[in-house]
Amino acid sequence: MFFLRYLDIMEEKEERWAKALRGTYHEPIEPPYRWRGWVTGGKRHELSEEHGLGSVLSFVNDELFPYLKNLGETSGASDKQKVISEIFRNKEKTILSSQTNLLDALDGVQRLSESSISDQHIFPISQAFEGLLPSLGEKKNDGGQFFTPREVIRVIVDTVKPQVGKTVYDPCAVQAAFSSKHTII
Repeated sequence: MFFLRYLDIMEEKEERWAKALRGTYHEPIEPPYRWRGWVTGGKRHELSEEHGLGSVLSFVNDELFPYLKNLGETSGASDKQKVISEIFRNKEKTILSSQTNLLDALDGVQRLSESSISDQHIFPISQAFEGLLPSLGEKKNDGGQFFTPREVIRVIVDTVKPQVGKTVYDPCAVQAAFSSKHTII
């Protein structure tokens, strides 16, 4: 969800820029699948008010994720669409099981704005996620143990010098959910 919110912020910026230059803008995600369509726009109202309990959750699991997963497979897909598709390739459904929790999480992520994301970080999404990790650890959840300080990440990236399309071996990836080899996209 952080990724989709940040992508929406960046797309709004690109759209304004293209409009200012009287250029054309091609959105990578079509309505109603854009963040501003289903989280803050008419689609959310339609789902939650007109279709009842569970409809937003069903939309995310049964429509949004399959759409995003297959986005890169469409004819003439842009590089951005292919990356989005790759990110959602293994995502079957949201880990939130209740619509109330999902809507609360979406509202929290929506509060992220361009001004609240520091340019100091290479990956602004990680900045938001890093804010959650320590609190996960405090609640006796294993999420906190995976926090790597930003300075350590910078040293690793400077040392390894990852390149797009190349594979990097990560001997520290110990959890079964993570591979010890990472392809850079």
